[in-house]
Amino acid sequence: MLHRLRHGSISFYTASFITPDLSSASVYVEFCDRGSLENLITAYGEHRNSVPNNQKPEVPERFIWHAFAGLCDGLAYLFGGRSYIAEGVTDYTPDPKWIPVLHRDMKPDNVLLRSRETLGSKRYWYCVLSDFGLACEDRPRGHPSEDRYQHLQSQLGTAHYYAPELCYNPYPKTTEETTYFPGDQRHSAKSDLWALGASMYNLADCGPHIMHDGRAVTGGFAHINWSNWYQKPPTMQAHTFYSGTLSRKPVLDVSKINSNRGYSKQLRDAILQATEQDPKKRPSPIKMVGSIKLLMAQAGFHGHVPEGSNDELPSWASKVHDYHSRTPITPSQLAEMQEAERSKNR
Repeated sequence: MLHRLRHGSISFYTASFITPDLSSASVYVEFCDRGSLENLITAYGEHRNSVPNNQKPEVPERFIWHAFAGLCDGLAYLFGGRSYIAEGVTDYTPDPKWIPVLHRDMKPDNVLLRSRETLGSKRYWYCVLSDFGLACEDRPRGHPSEDRYQHLQSQLGTAHYYAPELCYNPYPKTTEETTYFPGDQRHSAKSDLWALGASMYNLADCGPHIMHDGRAVTGGFAHINWSNWYQKPPTMQAHTFYSGTLSRKPVLDVSKINSNRGYSKQLRDAILQATEQDPKKRPSPIKMVGSIKLLMAQAGFHGHVPEGSNDELPSWASKVHDYHSRTPITPSQLAEMQEAERSKNR
């Protein structure tokens, strides 16, 4: 699947190998040197927890738009087979020959950050959707190539990021309900979009969040209604709680976030559109790209280059690898390393 996907916001396939006896296989994808969006959210949460209120760092709105636009266009590409984010694009119809792809595990931990190819570039890092281990082609019901988990409506993915239509109200109560999605529901392009919207809400919030027992939770969990945690029966497992509407905030409104600078009405509206509770009213990823382009322009955010210190991301916000400055390994050095490895295994 990765071999046929070509988009700047999707993990780039490099090579793959299968051993002759078919006992193992490996896939090589691009190296993303800046960690993940989850790492960034957690770093902000930890810093926000250690300084006074008036000094709490906040993720620049320009970076949120940068991540939101690129990743939404990535989902639109999975859905429609082409990119829609360029300003000149006005045709939002899918490629008729394209077979749509569902990610089914959209979350900050699966968004990797990668430096620009040009050293010293001022533009924000690339935000790359990765981990396609649960991805599948979005075939119609009953199609011979329909994914079996889609056919059975089996639960899979990360329960924290199930869209509302995939959750039980208020939570699963039987073994069967903890195994299958409710009613006639299963993963869709719209459920992938909801998870992206929730991820952007978490990026704007950045925690940490204090649960009822005094335990602080950092990371991408701002969309979880922690006040309901104590209402769950003592025997209920955490996964079951997260699989129910009891764990969800009904509205993800960034204007309610306690921040010093505040975020624009347009960003609020974009996240509300993406996280619309009713999937019938929620736009497709392609339509959402059109909304993001319009709202982003209205908010005055053009381009992906920080404009001033308030737009910049601090050095502690991401991992840093020095692979750009390392001396390349020569063929003879590689041969010596391989021989040493063989000797060790004899």
